[in-house]
Amino acid sequence: MKSIILMIDNQVGFNTTDKTKEIGKKIADLSQKNIFDYQIATMYKNDENLKTNLFTRLQDWHFLKTEKEYKYVDNLKYDYSITKFIYSALNLEMMTQLKIANNNKIPQCVFLVGMDTECCVLKTGIDLFEHGIIPILLKQYTASNSGDEATERGFKQYERLISPKTIIDKEINSKDDINTIINSFKKHFID
Repeated sequence: MKSIILMIDNQVGFNTTDKTKEIGKKIADLSQKNIFDYQIATMYKNDENLKTNLFTRLQDWHFLKTEKEYKYVDNLKYDYSITKFIYSALNLEMMTQLKIANNNKIPQCVFLVGMDTECCVLKTGIDLFEHGIIPILLKQYTASNSGDEATERGFKQYERLISPKTIIDKEINSKDDINTIINSFKKHFID
């Protein structure tokens, strides 16, 4: 099985606090280490021309509309990039990419990092879970531009809706770290 990481919305427009800037850099540094077999980055764009976009019309949220805001943080390395217009990164394109990355099979688990913990990361994790893919959240590589309280709420919801077992709170330094985590989940895999 291939090790796949989804780097959710590590974009300049979401790196607006000292904490998100720190985490954004940590994710970019992690992406440069060549630890994962396949790295997918997602880019959120707030396109007010989409009829289904309620971020602007209902929430009155007017961010991530310009190229300056939605570009990736510096030095983010990825094998594939997906643009999205909703919270979740899981769509047909993502499922196709996950299969391509994993020798034409849906992976049994993927790693998640990124912004915002309580929004896009959580929703993507839930969607992966509901499609039978274990979403392993690397806690030290996710944050929210709404602050630490929002980040912690995201972790609590992740624990409640998915499982506390899928939140890994450790620094990732090698392929061995990733393989150890994957092996700890093998009893949950369907062979």
